[in-house]
Amino acid sequence: MPIQPAGRISRLYEAIDDNRILNVLKQGLVYAIPILMAGCAAVMLLNLPIPPYQTFLDGLLGGAVRELLSGIQRGTLDVLSLVMLITISFSYAQSADNPRINPISCPIVSVCAYIVFAGVREQTDIFSASWLFTAILVALTASILFDRFSRIKWLHIRNHADGADAEFNLAFSAILPAAVVLLVFAGVNVVIVHLFGVANFQELFSRGLSLLFENRGRNLGSSLLYIFLLHLLWFCGIHGGNVMEPVAGDLFEKGLSINAQLAAAGQIPTEIFTKTFFDTFVLMGGCGSALCLLIAILVTSKRRNVKKLAKISLAPMLFNINELLLFGLPVIFNPMLLIPFILTPIVLTLTSCFAVATGLVGCTVQSVHWTTPVLLSGYTATGSVAGSALQLVNLVIGILIYLPFVRISQERYMHTLARDIEKLTVFFKQHEARGIEPALLVRRDRLGSTAKMLVSDFRYALKNGDVHLWYQPQTDSTGAVVGAEALLRWEYKTGGYLYPPLLIALATQDGLLDELGYWIFRQACKASVQLDKMGHPGLNLSVNVSAAQLGDPDFAARVCEIIRETGAQPANIGVELTEQTALSGTKAMMDLLFGLRKFGAKLILDDFGMGHSSMLYLQNNEFDIVKLDGSLVRELLTNARCTQIISSIVYLSNSLGFSMIAEFVETETQRDKLLEIGCTIYQGYLYSPALPFAEFLHYLEQHASPPAPGNLP
Repeated sequence: MPIQPAGRISRLYEAIDDNRILNVLKQGLVYAIPILMAGCAAVMLLNLPIPPYQTFLDGLLGGAVRELLSGIQRGTLDVLSLVMLITISFSYAQSADNPRINPISCPIVSVCAYIVFAGVREQTDIFSASWLFTAILVALTASILFDRFSRIKWLHIRNHADGADAEFNLAFSAILPAAVVLLVFAGVNVVIVHLFGVANFQELFSRGLSLLFENRGRNLGSSLLYIFLLHLLWFCGIHGGNVMEPVAGDLFEKGLSINAQLAAAGQIPTEIFTKTFFDTFVLMGGCGSALCLLIAILVTSKRRNVKKLAKISLAPMLFNINELLLFGLPVIFNPMLLIPFILTPIVLTLTSCFAVATGLVGCTVQSVHWTTPVLLSGYTATGSVAGSALQLVNLVIGILIYLPFVRISQERYMHTLARDIEKLTVFFKQHEARGIEPALLVRRDRLGSTAKMLVSDFRYALKNGDVHLWYQPQTDSTGAVVGAEALLRWEYKTGGYLYPPLLIALATQDGLLDELGYWIFRQACKASVQLDKMGHPGLNLSVNVSAAQLGDPDFAARVCEIIRETGAQPANIGVELTEQTALSGTKAMMDLLFGLRKFGAKLILDDFGMGHSSMLYLQNNEFDIVKLDGSLVRELLTNARCTQIISSIVYLSNSLGFSMIAEFVETETQRDKLLEIGCTIYQGYLYSPALPFAEFLHYLEQHASPPAPGNLP
């Protein structure tokens, strides 16, 4: 069957989402955000176009503050290519999962390969932003080659010295792979120099860009080409402004000089397209007319994290510093935003050209630094409020272009997120079935990113009351509800509820389990108090606890304190632990539990079987309730031994004085067989799934009185 167009697009987006190289670039750019933001903030403070401020800055501590800000700029934006070399290479090393290389080796090899490839001896600007395209290209290529070469056995130098440090052995084995990478880049540089007659690849790249604009002049065609290439580079994670700086300087900055000379001579300026024209009327908020995107997000997005990011990005974006939004959203490599990211600046170039050509707005005559805020920049550049008015019109147009794409992007994100969560859940269940809890938060792949995002959102949801307890009724043979098990439920923004054991595992690995556990106890106690007030006294609400929770020496004291604070009756609260947890527990752990029992709470043993150690444990410890292992109930009708085992447990319950609950009761036939054996309390879908508290109350109202004989529910 042929793939439908929508299916092809969906698969294309999924392929892009899963592309390792693109994800390496994204992560590398994210790692660079602190440096980018620090540098941009310094530039903004250095260049605010307010004369009194500049005078104040010059005199502040004798100019020391200006020098301090300049130093930050030199240490960040002026070495941006070096920063990207390191972050992208390190990102690749993390994703490579290659035990034969140390992750820090990749950035070292990449930086050395870059210097070799640059082929310079005296120049010191090879780490500046203008070399960014070359730096990104080398970072990726060198990392890939180093990874591949390090996997070739015959390139390994083996060190067999006794007692040698493992890290030393790892570094020793990487000597030849690193040397081969450097040879490759040195060789490619030699070929480029001799074949094209240039000093290095960067010069070749710059010449290629210049050829595109040779003899074009400052017209609409060259302007649209400039804007298109600028944003195509940005979309690929390359600082388009720095790469296209030679074109902007040689071609468009001259237009502003011509206008300034004409204005000074009392003549009408004639040059429409200047660098200030683009900075002022097109690149509002930075590349992609990002201020339009930010406002569109604030208007339409329902994603809390995206809105929060937009709000944080608003202040720097007013000064055209948009890296936080571009890399944090991200816009870079986001196929859903490719069209508006390029289309919006092109459309705004056309509208601005029309406004200036028709005389509605004057030509730009005053140079404006790129960090000048919108509206102020429009007035300063043209010397008229008409410039600010044009910026407002362009903002509205840009927002209207972005709006539908932001909505589509949001829908696509939710679809991708739901898919990632499903993959994570399946991965977790596969390990769970083997009795293994996988370490999720330390993973460097997409599963790890999804897990980190979920636990972050879960923390927020817990804090803001978006996590809930549901209650699965426990019913006796007459149909009356005698208790319920409190179960964690969190409905995620993708729709549907996340798998509770996965949530518990994430909370455990994130150090959130204690907080979550006490929160669950508090909610269950509050529910118990409310049940008493509404005429349903004596119902036992059980709460599951794990071995990790029982490792807290203050566990019992905290639970007792919660019961007292909420006013719950201790006898109505059950502490439920699995047989595995009980059998593996220390004496100190069990002393905690039995301290709770003395306080009045019920102890419940879950998943009870009939192993020898189980029997001895039950013989030596007192529990109020024992819940049958679910496999016994499931196989009750097909395995005669299960009937005998359950009969034995019933006998034990009668002789040792504990109650017994059968879980996973799903059919009347199962219930009737259990009743025949002597088990009289049931929990399962035959009666009800877990219910939100309001629905649980309604269920209680329906089952408050035992039904007439012969009409068991």
